[in-house]
Amino acid sequence: MDRSSTDLERQMEAIKSGNSFTAPFVPPIVIPTVPTPANSLRTSRQLRKRAFNNPFDASDQTFSAHTDALLSLNLISSRYAISSSADCSVRVWDMDSQNCMHTLHGHTGWVHSIISDMGLHQNIDLDFVDDYLNQLPSSPKDEPSSSSRSDTDVVDHFEDICPFVISGSGDSTVRIWDLRKNKEAVQVLEGHNAGVLIVRCDQSSIVSGSVDRTIKLWDRETGKCTQTLKNESYVKTLQFLSYALISGGGDGVMKLWDLRSGKYFRTIDAHDGGISTLQFDTEKIISGGKDGKIRIFELASGKVLDALTIGTPITSLQFIKEKLVFAASRMAPVMYNMKSKTTVREFVGHTDNVSDLQFNRKRLVTASWDGTLKVCLNFLILQVNSCGHSKLLLHF
Repeated sequence: MDRSSTDLERQMEAIKSGNSFTAPFVPPIVIPTVPTPANSLRTSRQLRKRAFNNPFDASDQTFSAHTDALLSLNLISSRYAISSSADCSVRVWDMDSQNCMHTLHGHTGWVHSIISDMGLHQNIDLDFVDDYLNQLPSSPKDEPSSSSRSDTDVVDHFEDICPFVISGSGDSTVRIWDLRKNKEAVQVLEGHNAGVLIVRCDQSSIVSGSVDRTIKLWDRETGKCTQTLKNESYVKTLQFLSYALISGGGDGVMKLWDLRSGKYFRTIDAHDGGISTLQFDTEKIISGGKDGKIRIFELASGKVLDALTIGTPITSLQFIKEKLVFAASRMAPVMYNMKSKTTVREFVGHTDNVSDLQFNRKRLVTASWDGTLKVCLNFLILQVNSCGHSKLLLHF
């Protein structure tokens, strides 16, 4: 068991003495939304188009093979990404060559969530994955430098070390795809009674959350459901590490579950409305809600460490150390420094809401309802200074 799992187990045992925690009031940091004249508003789509009418596109790459809105993405190292869409498909991208490596069809509903064995949400060090991929030989007999290898060689190695993609869909199924074989799902997990909104996995298990108000644990080898956790509302987001799982749903309540017992041991009333996204590590939990707020909690006590009022529903967030990047409805993604408690950077380019985002040291990747996946290299960003003028920065 790795160190992070051990630390988390100690945290769980320490906080099990309490059953419920209501977040205390913390004066929020208010971040202004994109101003839009009232007389220009007719429909929500017109509002989004007007709000995202940026003077330029600051992204370095744009991928647009999907035919409908993008709903989820999974960043794998600094080269590969997976996207899912309302067009019922999943695509695997090589961002260096700007090619679509795989297109996976089979779902009959929107594909709301995707994950892979080496994806970002699995607590994998993506910088280590980058180094590992770059050092792989192109054949068992030869070990040329990374500069001499072809794209095909690297793709072959990619499929060897990251063969599986897991998707959850509005058709109520979870599908497991083996990229080394054909483009049909090797397993279809059935058991939910409504759409699947979130999937996560580790080496032995898959966890899915659904509109049917349940969280299901699946054995990856057999495809059998091994446990069903019942919630009071739909389950929109979750993350798990070892036997610790935190979920968030339509009632604004986060639940901390112990998968060994199948029961939750703490609840946190986090948001006035549904929870859209969350992430935790061994020290803190960060959640974003439809109430337009982001809240940062101490894992051990449930105490609110920080609160941000954005003003429009939060759609996605991710943090690494003190850096938090989030997206909200009618707003371009923003970077927030949790240490200095300042928000100074904005990522522009999409013409509709950003549904998901992920980043590492080399790339920020965003998925949007405008049907595109955009990539910012070296975090090319727009910063607005105190005088209202904008300038480009070339460093994270």
